Parts: sequence; structure tokens; C-alpha cells
Amino acid sequence: MRDIAIEKFEYLTAMDRQSVEELLSSVAQNPFKIISFSLSRLTGNHFHFTQTQKYRLVVEFQSGRSKMNHAFFVKEYAKSDVGAVKLVRSAFDSGFLRNDFHMLEIPVFRRFSQNPQGTRFWMWADDYADSFLGPPKLETAAFIGELHSKWWGHIHLRGNKYLKFLRNISHFEPDWGQRSHNNIKVLSGAKIKKEILKVFTPERCEIVRGIPRLKKRILKKLEKYHITLLHQDFWACNIGNLGKKLVLIDWDNVGLGPAGAELAYFYYLTVQKYPNFDDGAFIKNYRDVVSAKIELNDADVLEPYYLAFCLRPAFSLCTHLLGNILNVNRNSLFNKNDLESQLVASDKIFLRIEKGLQLL
Repeated sequence: MRDIAIEKFEYLTAMDRQSVEELLSSVAQNPFKIISFSLSRLTGNHFHFTQTQKYRLVVEFQSGRSKMNHAFFVKEYAKSDVGAVKLVRSAFDSGFLRNDFHMLEIPVFRRFSQNPQGTRFWMWADDYADSFLGPPKLETAAFIGELHSKWWGHIHLRGNKYLKFLRNISHFEPDWGQRSHNNIKVLSGAKIKKEILKVFTPERCEIVRGIPRLKKRILKKLEKYHITLLHQDFWACNIGNLGKKLVLIDWDNVGLGPAGAELAYFYYLTVQKYPNFDDGAFIKNYRDVVSAKIELNDADVLEPYYLAFCLRPAFSLCTHLLGNILNVNRNSLFNKNDLESQLVASDKIFLRIEKGLQLL
């Protein structure tokens, strides 16, 4: 992996015209002259409470007789989160994030840099702000299938020290046990609605609380399936339309693992916002696309699909999801749907966890 470039400025807001010219030179094909540039900070919900910040840099420039605009999406990381920069840089340098797909569009990474003090790090990519529209469609399966089929079974994926096996999908936050205990304790209160207790039964809650003890066993089982390159944060907020292509952004969690785990994580996130989303039709579309390119059987997809629900989705059930239902979460990535919708989503995730446990 090449060294990360060192900028002249300490803070992103202090970048000058010369710095912008250097960045734009990676985009412009002909000589240009900068007319103006503006930097704005982006806001929005984040699933992880890190120090990462997001910005948009818009540059107006003249090339020949034409005036043009180019927008960059910039992510700023604190020193504690520099691992994400090294991960994406390594995947990009290794050719895993080359934009040579027929249906899928990966943002072009233009620069990886840091300030002179080594306290802030930046990833600069082309911006696709206007492309993110509406709920995910079943056809989305074809796009992620193109990524998976390209790298299906490539053993050299394991040779990259930065690409971890299911790092994001298998992550359990340190305070998981205490948060689960606190939320489940609230369920014993007299004012809890009966419909909540029908989904979050004592038996189900106890099963989920015991899953961390099974984590190593689950991961060992998942390692037996074909691996491929995984985005590991594939869901509505990170995908959009660009003509006939699908844009997939936010590669901070790129790694490797069985394809079914990616689909499980997609469904677990999607069903919380769209409880009626049909994973059966989604998986069928996915299998149709992938099986046209590689030899594929049901076990390659469905078994790791259900097993992966026993990882992060199980962690979230009695923390994030139950916390939303009980209104004890201070922050939530999702808009709080009506109680019925939240319970439908929770029940569907429970059912898939139960299927996954049957495979152990």
C-alpha cells in the first residue's frame, strides 16, 4: 500500500486554491483554471458513534471555453479511526474497487491524505449526492450479485491483511450485554403491552442473550462456505441510481466472507425501515444473476444467510430494536415506525435467527 499523502493544511476548512488545484488535477483531462470552490459539512444519522465527519467540496472551473463543476465527497477521520482509511486504500490499490462493472458503479477514490500532525485523515471520492432515491428495489440484488460473482472464491482475497473475515457483520459492541439486560428487564414491567411480549418472549430473549457464547462456533461454520468480496454495509442509505447503474458508496467496512452474510445484513437493516420487504424474492433475483456466472447451489447462499442472522442482527434485537420499541434509545438510525411495523420487523429477524441456530 502506498503512503498516505500529507496535506499542507491542518484542518479541512483551511485548504486553499493550490490544494484544490492539486486535487482537481486527478479529474480534469485538459488544462483548467479554478473559478471558485466551496466546502460544506454534511449532517445525518450515523449507526456508529465515531468522530467521522462528512463534507462536500464543489469546484467550479474553466477548461478551454467551457465552464464546469465537479463535486467531491470527503470523509474526515480522527486518528483512532485511521484503520478505515488504510482498509479502503488497500482495497483500492489491490484492484478490488476498480470501476469495471456492467451494472455497479463504485465511486472513484481520488486521494487519501492526512494533515501534517497526523491527527486527521481524509478520503476524497467523486460525489453522487443526487442519486440516492427511495426504498431499495428487488432488482438491487442483481447489482450486489455482480460484485460477489466477480470475486467469488478468489483465494487471494485472504492474502490482503486489511480485508477481515466478516469484521462488521460479526461485531458485538462492548456494552451489548448490559444494554440487553436493561431492555429485557423493562419487559417485566406491568405497563408493557401484550403485543410486545408476544414477539419478545422470555425464551426468545434468553436465546439471543446466549448467542455471544456461540460466536466462535458460528464464524467457524461460516468459514466453510465460498468467500467473496463483501461491502458489509449494503443497504438503502448507501445505494442509489445513476442512469442504468447502481451506485454503492461507503466502503469503510469492505472485507471478505460468504455472500449470504451480506444479504442477511442487507435484509436486517432494510426490514427495520420497510417491514414488508420480501427477502424471498430478493434472494431469488440474486441467485438468478450469480448462477448465470458461476456454479451455485442453494446452500452456498441460504445457509450462510441464516447463520449470519445469529451475529449482528441478533445483537441488535435486544439492544437497538427493542430499545426503539421501548423508547429508551437516545439515538436511532431509523425513523420510529408505528409499533406494529417494528414488531413485524423484530419477529421476522427472530425467525431467521432461529433458522440459523438450527444449522449449528
